[in-house]
Amino acid sequence: MQKTNYLIPKEHPEFPNLMVRYGNIFKTIESEPDKKIVIKIPHSVVDSRDNSMWGEMLGVAEHNTKWIELLLFGVEFSFEKIAGGELLYVEGEWQSDKKIQSWLHRIGEGIPFSFFFLRQYEARLLSIIGDLIKEPDEVRIQGDETKVKFSFNREEQKIIDSRIGIGCQLFMHYCNGTGFDPKQAVEAILAEFNVWYEYAQVLEQFEKDIKDGAQFRIGFGGKKPMF
Repeated sequence: MQKTNYLIPKEHPEFPNLMVRYGNIFKTIESEPDKKIVIKIPHSVVDSRDNSMWGEMLGVAEHNTKWIELLLFGVEFSFEKIAGGELLYVEGEWQSDKKIQSWLHRIGEGIPFSFFFLRQYEARLLSIIGDLIKEPDEVRIQGDETKVKFSFNREEQKIIDSRIGIGCQLFMHYCNGTGFDPKQAVEAILAEFNVWYEYAQVLEQFEKDIKDGAQFRIGFGGKKPMF
């Protein structure tokens, strides 16, 4: 079926410029051996909770199956520690920063399936529940990796399960008509967060949406896409 419900439709006035800007970035990443994607997030972006860059990037990727595959569980963030400086937070530090928690939740709030494109577990988690947690329970260094542990009560876990389900459902809408099969990625998320439902139930709800003619869309304010 022909896809019509793009995050950024081809008819949007900024679409050509965004395709050139992000398309060139994606092509550069594709040409690199490790295809590693690290995005430095300025202090000002975190302070303002601006998620426009994130929405634009995912909106452009939706128009090319290879770009969806490139970004899938592939984007790593680094965060400025001091505005305008070169000093960055190290792993294990930014996870406890309340403003960063709030910004990560903002990108998940704007696009509820953002966690599918984040490489760092803590970023995926905070995009889902960054508005509900305060401090990690434990931060451990294991070799070259930093492990951060959070705990949640029963009500918080219900919220996590609900938001993950909505995110998975909307991710299937995002992928629908692009040629990318989201099944494996959805199953990986459900297993990672150990939710009580399975892929079949997410698929059932998605298929009901399609049958009922329901489509997700993102609002636009003036010429600038808003997420």
